[in-house]
Amino acid sequence: MPKRQNSALPENRDDTFSQAIASVCVKTEKSRPTICFICLGNSGLPENERLRMYKNPGSLNRYFVNRHIKLFPNDMHCKCNICGEDLESKKALLNHAERVHGTVSCLPLQALGLPLP
Repeated sequence: MPKRQNSALPENRDDTFSQAIASVCVKTEKSRPTICFICLGNSGLPENERLRMYKNPGSLNRYFVNRHIKLFPNDMHCKCNICGEDLESKKALLNHAERVHGTVSCLPLQALGLPLP
């Protein structure tokens, strides 16, 4: 007897990730996602953490700031694994997050660990 093919599972998985990636690449200034683009792009995380949906954009924004901004130095360098853009500082990451992925922070610069201009 031939072995059963499980081809539906990988296709559904790829479709789920494709939809999630589309949801974190905003089309308008008012669009706000509920999935963290940094976690989604981190292939080292378990699938359920990568695809975690927050209750609302505000919850995602708080998570983003607490987990991905406050803990790191101002001169951090990273690359966005969703769109491939190189980001040379914490400020560049914040600007990229708002402009491309709709993830915003309304906290003052000092609360984010950034110097005042």
